[in-house]
Amino acid sequence: MKFPLIKHDSMGDGVVINHETANILEVGFVHDGVKKITKDNVFISPSKMNVIEFIDNELYEYLFDNYTKSKAKNYISPLKMSSLEIEDNKISGIIYGTEPYSFSIRSRDSAIYFDCSCPVVGLCKHLYAVCAFIKKNYSKTDNHNYKQEKDSQIIRRQIENYLYYNVDTTNYRFLFGIYDYVKIATDLEPFYKEAFSFYNRNQYHNKMIDMLLYPLTFDPELKDSFQTYIKEGDNQNIVNMLLDVLAFEESTLYLKASKNKIHRQRDLLLKMVFEQNLDYFFALEDVSERESPAVAQCLCRFLSTNELNLENITKISEDHNFQFASRYVYGIFITYKNMPENNKLLFLDQLGNVDNILRDCPIDYLMSQIKNSSNPMKFFTILDERFSEIQKESYPDVVGAICFAALTHNYWQEKDKDAIMSIVSKLDDNKYVLDLVATNMRNKNVWRY
Repeated sequence: MKFPLIKHDSMGDGVVINHETANILEVGFVHDGVKKITKDNVFISPSKMNVIEFIDNELYEYLFDNYTKSKAKNYISPLKMSSLEIEDNKISGIIYGTEPYSFSIRSRDSAIYFDCSCPVVGLCKHLYAVCAFIKKNYSKTDNHNYKQEKDSQIIRRQIENYLYYNVDTTNYRFLFGIYDYVKIATDLEPFYKEAFSFYNRNQYHNKMIDMLLYPLTFDPELKDSFQTYIKEGDNQNIVNMLLDVLAFEESTLYLKASKNKIHRQRDLLLKMVFEQNLDYFFALEDVSERESPAVAQCLCRFLSTNELNLENITKISEDHNFQFASRYVYGIFITYKNMPENNKLLFLDQLGNVDNILRDCPIDYLMSQIKNSSNPMKFFTILDERFSEIQKESYPDVVGAICFAALTHNYWQEKDKDAIMSIVSKLDDNKYVLDLVATNMRNKNVWRY
């Protein structure tokens, strides 16, 4: 989530809590509490406050509600984190709750950004707990980053979860959790040691550890870390394990597995996620029913960290594999709350409240959605607001959606009726559509056309 930081000539630094109206801002100031000011106020300018100053000034207190604060205080005692790194403009690490969650709080371009991988939409108890911990334990005068010792038991549990859960989508989820963990770690040796503790127990564990570590090498930075340890590490057993991992693609086991379609699909999906390259999605073979949840899982994961342009969004939405996997998307999608708004265009039909997305999305994409959606009702209010942007050649698509809604009696809320009537009044030669809508508003039990 993003919150703009501002500076007022007399009240000093503050954070924008919300936009009360289009031009009225609700702002929490360091010393003056919450004030309402106009957006075009000549006394305000962007603030250069960094994340440490933001927390030290306790501005985060304005952003979290009392319920979240109370849950945070009772949730983790003592607070348990690992890989915690603190810089002027970014705080990141892993916090342990029901399971490990990665978080970051950063300042950039006069705004503060909060992100946590837990399932809660918006500002969560984990983020408040982190802010309170930093405020209590971290001094602005320290010149070094605070690093908390990693918990080897947590690493072991993550690996065990990966090894012993066979369901594909669950297996992907644990793999992503491990990836998040090692991605922000400054020292990977504890992870290597835990992975090696499973290695060479038997042939099955060898295979599973190879299949766990090999995809991590798709990320260039992690591959470099593996290679660096091979050159400089003093534990020869771990070095040998990593050499096996880097040679895994040439192994008999890999070549044998590559004859299996599911294995080939898995490689492409993980390369898409870890190399951050959408081309691998379009290289997938035809997706089967069994593979669809994994495709949805990996695509949502990719979309949570890569903002797409309209061309790619349209290309994905027209891809037959996306169409096949889309039935699984919603349940996975809701776990990625912080997905860039633009990417949510792909899921308009699966989402509930989409007004904010629709107000900002390109008008041609909005028109393509209303033309093809099974539930056009969610579009009419925004369509009415943005009617001046619609080209006349698109009017038949608007009429088609209105007729569909009227004939199926798919609207009963007053705002939907008002929006439809407003749109109809703006159409040329609208008498037929006006009569159809008016008739069907009065007759709920039969179709009239």
